[in-house]
Amino acid sequence: MIKKLLLKSAAYLFLAGIYLVCSNSSVCSADEQNVMEASIELHLAYSELNKGQIEEAIASFDKAISLDDKNALAYVGLGKAYSRKGDFEEAIASFDKAISLDDKNALAYVGLGYTYARKGDFEEAIASFDKAISLDDKNALAYVGLGNIYSRKGDFEEATVSYNKAISLDDKNALAYVGLGNIYSRKGDFEEAIASFDKAISLDDKNALAYVGLGYTYARKGDFEEAIASFDKAISLDDKNALAYVGLGNIYSRKGDFEEATVSYNKAISLDDKNALAYVGLGNIYSRKGDFEEAIASFDKAISLDPQNAFSHYSLGLTYISLNENDLAIEQYNILKGLNKNLAEQLQNKIKLE
Repeated sequence: MIKKLLLKSAAYLFLAGIYLVCSNSSVCSADEQNVMEASIELHLAYSELNKGQIEEAIASFDKAISLDDKNALAYVGLGKAYSRKGDFEEAIASFDKAISLDDKNALAYVGLGYTYARKGDFEEAIASFDKAISLDDKNALAYVGLGNIYSRKGDFEEATVSYNKAISLDDKNALAYVGLGNIYSRKGDFEEAIASFDKAISLDDKNALAYVGLGYTYARKGDFEEAIASFDKAISLDDKNALAYVGLGNIYSRKGDFEEATVSYNKAISLDDKNALAYVGLGNIYSRKGDFEEAIASFDKAISLDPQNAFSHYSLGLTYISLNENDLAIEQYNILKGLNKNLAEQLQNKIKLE
């Protein structure tokens, strides 16, 4: 890590030195000075993005583009910033602009893939990742992205293949191990899940997602104290991590502490008002309290935010079963079949038991 920081600092100083030479002599043309200044601004923008300073990063990327509007990497960075902000249309427009400038830019297609995945448009996401791989078949992040999509669809076999491919290309890729850990956790293989998350943390001890994954795994094991400790650690690393607050909400909900659970879910929503899982959590609380009207409203909100979120449809189906509305529950089952086979089977079994 220190070596990387030194290299980045050296690169920045080198660029700054050249810029000073250019700006104080006639060696460089005005266009060359602009390109050099854009490079420095771009370095600053990516640094801000890595620190989670999204608005500052957007402003810096815009400044870089104003100086050099042919810089594809500036548009890639701008797309990443908008994607992380949740402004998917601006993100897609930025990635498309990068591709118009450089149609061999695999990073732009990777960014598009992650953006479409966040939107819940899995087909476009898969197409974007496939295109990235066709341009750069050594791009581990593209395979991680594919793994994430297959995992969300409940296709654990394809997801595992994608994550393992990413690891074969880059065995230091913590996100691939996080993905594998999530699969093991959802399959109930908690020891393998914990081992995968621990591996991710050994590669990147600032990886909040690994601690979030650990939290969900310990929660599934019923070890609430370890789960809470893991979520708290994730929040200490990234206090804007809405998933950690959702995880805390889930634990408090399972413990019957609906007040604390509601606080955690609302905190998640305040950080990310497009977080479907937080609304699913609130809906589950309303359902358990017998307030089915509010429960359905919360699940409908979750579905409006992420139509591909299988947990929203599953929870809505369960609520309809509680209301003896089996026809409506079957509608959710039919939707689930195309989203997550495992949850679809679980819902089908509950419908049959009624």
